Amino acid sequence: MSDFYFIRHGQAGTRLEYDTLSLIGRQQARLLGEYLAKQGIAFSKIIAGGLQRHRETAQSVLEAYKSDCVAVSDLVIDPEWNEFDLDAVYKSVAPLMSKDSAEFAASYASMQQQVAEQGKLVDSVVNRRWNPCDGAVIKAWVTAQYPVEGQTWMAFRARIVGALTKLVGSNPDGNVAIFTSATPTAIALAQVMGLNERALFSLAGVMINSSMSVLRSGDGDLRVFNFNTVPHLDDASLRTHR
Repeated sequence: MSDFYFIRHGQAGTRLEYDTLSLIGRQQARLLGEYLAKQGIAFSKIIAGGLQRHRETAQSVLEAYKSDCVAVSDLVIDPEWNEFDLDAVYKSVAPLMSKDSAEFAASYASMQQQVAEQGKLVDSVVNRRWNPCDGAVIKAWVTAQYPVEGQTWMAFRARIVGALTKLVGSNPDGNVAIFTSATPTAIALAQVMGLNERALFSLAGVMINSSMSVLRSGDGDLRVFNFNTVPHLDDASLRTHR
């Protein structure tokens, strides 16, 4: 039997510099590492996506294990667990949506102005809440409403499913930690539960930074054991979503 711990990265930076951890994100990752080390949870394999926020979260956990003198595996970087590139999706989709919808064009222009004025402020609303434009652009991408220069939704989902299949098929001996993002985690859970895109994004949308979701392998089957748990975050102010 193996448990696969899907760990979402800590709170990221601003929209202008998203692929790093904020101060809160670093605190979340440190607390997660301290919790796991104190629980004595051993991992036979530790994987992180290739993005900086994935690696920084994983490194904080590894440092906590080493500080508590708990044996831990080396970190393996696997870009197959990377989140999709929201900036790239925006670049392809937003201009086309703006031509088709005056309402979207106005909303998008307003968001761009907010980013220009407040994008460097770590706690500004534009950095810490999903904007309606985000949901509209992602929906258009998922439904293939417009052509994109980068990876399509179907290709992205297939990449994550392939990474999950390969990982489970390797029959690891013991627990595995995968440091990734909300959407890859939701895809893995949705694959096991047979969920559609709408349900998948409902899962992704509520995931807390540094949360753990576990898939358990046993008797030739893969099941969801728990979802979005944060036992290391006693302080409610640290339970962030973006």
